[in-house]
Amino acid sequence: MTKYKLKSPKIDEVDFKQSVVEISWTSIPGVSYYNFQLKDKGNNLVTCSIKGHLKQNHTTISKDLIKEKHDYTAHVQAVAKSDWASKTYKGESAKRELDGGSSVPLPEIISMVENKSGLTVSWESCVESGYYNFQLFDKEQELIICSIRNNIKQLKNIKQLKITVPGRFIQDGEKYTAQVKAIAESAWASTPLIPSPIPTTPESYAKELKKKGDSVAETTKKVKEKFPNLLVEDLAKIIAQTFNLTKAPNGVAPMSYALKYAGIEYDNALNTLKKLFESPSDFKCYNDNKNVPDIWYKDCNNLIKDVYQKPEWNYAEQLKKKKNSAESVAKKLKDKYASSEKIYLTTNLILTSIFDLYDCCDTSIETMVMALKNAGYTFLDDIATSLGFVYKPNFNGDCYTKAYNAYYEKQKSDFFMQGCKNSGLSPTQCAQAFYNEFESSG
Repeated sequence: MTKYKLKSPKIDEVDFKQSVVEISWTSIPGVSYYNFQLKDKGNNLVTCSIKGHLKQNHTTISKDLIKEKHDYTAHVQAVAKSDWASKTYKGESAKRELDGGSSVPLPEIISMVENKSGLTVSWESCVESGYYNFQLFDKEQELIICSIRNNIKQLKNIKQLKITVPGRFIQDGEKYTAQVKAIAESAWASTPLIPSPIPTTPESYAKELKKKGDSVAETTKKVKEKFPNLLVEDLAKIIAQTFNLTKAPNGVAPMSYALKYAGIEYDNALNTLKKLFESPSDFKCYNDNKNVPDIWYKDCNNLIKDVYQKPEWNYAEQLKKKKNSAESVAKKLKDKYASSEKIYLTTNLILTSIFDLYDCCDTSIETMVMALKNAGYTFLDDIATSLGFVYKPNFNGDCYTKAYNAYYEKQKSDFFMQGCKNSGLSPTQCAQAFYNEFESSG
């Protein structure tokens, strides 16, 4: 008998998409299923198909499993099975006809001989590269024994051309039917697979830049340069979401400066930020006028205008480019613009925007407070008065405590109550907040 040889598939297409890699290969007639493996440069298995489950001539791999600039090799193997060939012992012999479209010939069972060891069943080799499954039934068609794995009745692949059924399974005078199936395997087909860079979106690029430590302004500029056709509204939305600057007023100054830094003109920036913060024509940074210091920007239009046009912002930006620290910028701004209206609030906003001190719940507020302190600003008269605006709506008791501890270790209650009042709370509410924050915890 001429041995059957299964043709190997050929990988003909590798398609890199946004989140997956699609791999396809030539379809082989008569194949039962394909085996697929992806290995790295060290021949380590990255992923594979479940045996017997991959029926189609293509598969997909998640991009999460592969790294850019790493070498991989995709391997595919075709597997084809014959039907069961049968022969009866102690009775008439029979062979079943091939059906189901399989291209693998049935193995021919050439002998069934009982000896001292048991019943030995032999068959003729019919596949060039492959293996066989074996099972034995009694006259009631109950399974007596099969090639097993892990002591369960799951067929195991065997390479030899005969198998001996132990004598304890065989009774004299009984009729048994042996069945053998041939499984042909092709040689493994392989192709190098070198992932191309994953297509970058504005959102993913912004997140990547933030992860690398780029500031809000630098990220905005780089995203704009990489995606020149991106609408300014979409650019602002992506940046605000990436850096959690989606609320007024604390997001207004950093976002205004970022758009300015990226080269967006004032009118365009103003209209964009109104839409970003979902504000009506009266773009209010602070709607409650009770107990609000006059220095606060009640109108966000004016804040955006100042970011673009006030000389203090341009001066601070030049200092930052010359590697001045936040402390140095704060001091030089005070020295140069001491008579300027709202100078300590302006300085506060500038530090927030240029040095990325927009999150009061991390170390930003400590850096901010120490920069203002070293510039000569007093805590209750200058710093505490403006913190509530700069960090609103995220300014909470924890932020108060961090700011206080950064400035000095005494007069905690004075600081807290002053800041609480500046946030628009009643004296009773402030007293309760102070108790909850400090006294109740000892």
